[in-house]
Amino acid sequence: MDFSIGARRLNLEVRPQAQVGEHRVDFMLSYYGTDIVRSETRQGGGGEEWQEVRVDKKMIVECDGHDFHEKTKEQARRDKERDRNLQSLGFPVYRYTGSELYADVFRSAAEIVRDLTGNEFPKDEPDDKKGGA
Repeated sequence: MDFSIGARRLNLEVRPQAQVGEHRVDFMLSYYGTDIVRSETRQGGGGEEWQEVRVDKKMIVECDGHDFHEKTKEQARRDKERDRNLQSLGFPVYRYTGSELYADVFRSAAEIVRDLTGNEFPKDEPDDKKGGA
């Protein structure tokens, strides 16, 4: 998914069942491109200037069903070891239970997008706040 906001040129790539090192992960998300940020200038009057910066962030998302994760101590140990291994490769790991996703998949998605991109999902206003009848 590619998107632009003003001078921003950013891409969000979602790769299901991606191979990362020795592991196959449920999802690998990559957020990359260029962004324009404002910075204060310290010389000549304290103005500000715009600067282009490279954005390149990745994260792993794991979606765990109860039958295969943390049902036994051995499964829990394997998952923790796997998370540490992926983190040592530089990937933050977000692990969600099936119950969490079933209860509110949008909350989980919003958390992932916020932490990966630094931006919140826009929140819908209730209909009575939109000026409707």
